[in-house]
Amino acid sequence: MSDLRKNIQVNPKSESLSIMQKQKMVIIGAGSIFFTRAVAIGMCQDHRFRGGTLALVDIDPEMLDVMSRLCRRIVATTGAELNVEATADRKAALRDANFVVLSFSKRGVDLRETDTVIPARYGVRQSSGDSIGPGGLFRAIRTIPTLLEIARDIEAICPRAWVYNYVNPSTVMGAALSRHTRLRSLAVCDGVLLPQTKLNLMERVGIPAAAIDEVTMKIGGLNHFSWVTEFRHGRRDLLPDLLRAIKAKPEAQADKAVEQILEIYGWYSPIGGHMVEFLPYFQGHGVKPEESYVNGIFEIQERRKWMREFNEEIRRQADGRDPIDKLVSETKPDLVIRLADSVIDDDGGWHYVNFPNHGNITNLPEGATIELPARIYADRYEGEIFGELPPVLRSWLLRVIDVQELTLEAAMTGSRHALRQALVADPMTVSIQDADRIIAELLSAEKDDLPEMWR
Repeated sequence: MSDLRKNIQVNPKSESLSIMQKQKMVIIGAGSIFFTRAVAIGMCQDHRFRGGTLALVDIDPEMLDVMSRLCRRIVATTGAELNVEATADRKAALRDANFVVLSFSKRGVDLRETDTVIPARYGVRQSSGDSIGPGGLFRAIRTIPTLLEIARDIEAICPRAWVYNYVNPSTVMGAALSRHTRLRSLAVCDGVLLPQTKLNLMERVGIPAAAIDEVTMKIGGLNHFSWVTEFRHGRRDLLPDLLRAIKAKPEAQADKAVEQILEIYGWYSPIGGHMVEFLPYFQGHGVKPEESYVNGIFEIQERRKWMREFNEEIRRQADGRDPIDKLVSETKPDLVIRLADSVIDDDGGWHYVNFPNHGNITNLPEGATIELPARIYADRYEGEIFGELPPVLRSWLLRVIDVQELTLEAAMTGSRHALRQALVADPMTVSIQDADRIIAELLSAEKDDLPEMWR
């Protein structure tokens, strides 16, 4: 990973963060049960945050109370020197922030149900519905105005803070932040982590972890649509070994789809459960679809059950009814903690993140939001130079980029023409008439949750 595109998104007024400085991290959307707990544990276990502050922001007072009590219990359990603040006033929380994490969502699971159930009536199968397709499109137009409102506050109150966006669709959100704000921002996702993804693949093909420096892995693409295009131990190509390993022990998600693409093209998808939404082959349109992989439809009842159980677990932990010692000792630092560590230490640590393409993937459009390894420093990041994508893979990504560009245009302008173009261009769309019906039904069903310009 020696070839880098340097000085991407450098803030000339920025200053390196001294480890002696008391760090403040703000989570906007702290009622999220997915990230807040892990961030709190990571901060408590990390000496860099000693004497610092974790500020929790949420507009749901009940969940804000639950998460603040849990975070304070984590602090007490670890004996960490960390202040926990909780407020619905994000402007107050943002004062003196070094890091801002965006993880907010409005009626997330309810709208995800609408985003997936209505399109399913027209044969559009979304197992996730948060990145592309009707689900990704409508999530973007609902969310980007709020994202930019928050960004304006950050620009006014703590313009030197690093902003890490966890909100999906990550690529479009990242593009909105990089093009329409002056912030130092990265769109992040924990679907692919470095070096864990590399180590996992090495284990699958029987290469010991101690040999990690002898193994090269070339990975890149778009969020939820990244690909391993090279995987070698010295001169030995490990991708055929990986295919044999997958045939012997299938992937946990979208097993047949991952196997088929690897067999045909020699590229591996590390997040197959998302990948299948970006390609038309897995929508069940074949004469014998059962011979391939047919994408499922988002399991709404399963998700509701899981969220109820997880929510109750969080409440028991916050109330002191469940022990948390094991949880604290076994939880690994969240990605944003690792990113913050690299910023504080100014160490150029490698992380897998989303940022604008500036010659990093040479045959994709300049400025398109891509996902690649990058070195993270106090005031900048330096994205790896991937080079050219293979021809077919390039065509897949170009189509998705076109959809995402139209999605961003629709979200910024309220253009129904751009909205229609985005869905018609989507890889899951096979009928213009059905796309029009999906748009009409979603606009009607979600009218109370959409910005004014869509009503």
